[in-house]
Amino acid sequence: MIRVATTLARLLGGEPVPTGSLPAGVEVRRSRLVPWIGGRLSGMGRPAAAVTLGRGILVHPSARPVDRLIRHEIGQVRQGEQ
Repeated sequence: MIRVATTLARLLGGEPVPTGSLPAGVEVRRSRLVPWIGGRLSGMGRPAAAVTLGRGILVHPSARPVDRLIRHEIGQVRQGEQ
């Protein structure tokens, strides 16, 4: 399941976003659609800053991929692997 979600993140995301060091196999990409859907489904009424799919982190274009956000999403990656 993780592989399928990671592949979806690659297909739905744009170009990779340069970030600091990441765990092996984790990619950060820009995406407008997936964070928008995630924000709507969570009841936020606006796009989520980022959404994790498998080992892919999709960051909304309006969000800056700062360390705090990326660390939070890496925690989501790890949680999904347990």
